[in-house]
Amino acid sequence: MILDDYRTLLTLNSAELYNDLYNDFDSYYFTTTMLIEKGLYVEFRRVLSKASTLVEQILRAEYPQTLAYFLEVFIYLI
Repeated sequence: MILDDYRTLLTLNSAELYNDLYNDFDSYYFTTTMLIEKGLYVEFRRVLSKASTLVEQILRAEYPQTLAYFLEVFIYLI
């Protein structure tokens, strides 16, 4: 895990990585559960795709709790 002087999480390329990624990922997956319950499959796929694009960035952050966080979010889909 790489942090700058202000304790902001950095990627390997020294780009800033904010905790908003986790919040956005969580929101997208929660939204997918609501869309699938309503039978809105096209919107479900779009939101799921948006969430999936965040996975690489979250993994690059190397945050120690990432696996536990992903498992918690995926439980929404069950």
